[in-house]
Amino acid sequence: MGSVTASSNQSGRPTGTPGSTPGSTPDGSGPVETSFSGAGADVTKEFRVEREGPTVLRLGHESAGRFAVTIADADGTQLDLRREHDAAWTGTYALALSPGECTLTAGAAGQWSAEVVQQPRYALGEVQTQWPVAFEGTTPAVDGPIDFSAARTLSVTAAGGGTNTVAVRDASGAIAALSVYGTEAVETTTDVSIPGDVGWLSVEPAGEFSVTLEE
Repeated sequence: MGSVTASSNQSGRPTGTPGSTPGSTPDGSGPVETSFSGAGADVTKEFRVEREGPTVLRLGHESAGRFAVTIADADGTQLDLRREHDAAWTGTYALALSPGECTLTAGAAGQWSAEVVQQPRYALGEVQTQWPVAFEGTTPAVDGPIDFSAARTLSVTAAGGGTNTVAVRDASGAIAALSVYGTEAVETTTDVSIPGDVGWLSVEPAGEFSVTLEE
């Protein structure tokens, strides 16, 4: 039988990687973090989305084998992850969840964890971006909030072998610009502009990747 524990943190903590310094907004509406963990058969837990920015989901699986996570809001399923891997695994996703009640269903062969971090909708004056924004790896990653008050230069390198997706999201977490690369290796540079002044960057790779965003 599956088991699950949950905890909630209204203060949150910065969730960006070195390109960003997210925190509380002037009205005090900082990130809200809810943590779940468990083991074994699928379990479903509810949480409530209270912030208007993206929801950042950090997942972890401590062993090899099956790992499944589904996130759903009032509009339907927003993430349906099914993995089989041969070692411990972590990954971070960005979602645009509708405010209100949501559900997380998770199950795994072994211990798993899920951190749901609801971000405020940041304004430009609340964001300090350290350029360049750069990260690399082999698992899904998220960075933000990022200053998009002007066009930015995005460079992507991916090893291929599967589908690689790079998304630029607006302040709410909705996808504003999406690049999907096929099974061939890729090395490309493009200029990116989005509506509004603040955005987030998310990567879902098939293997080795690097992403750099410059002024």
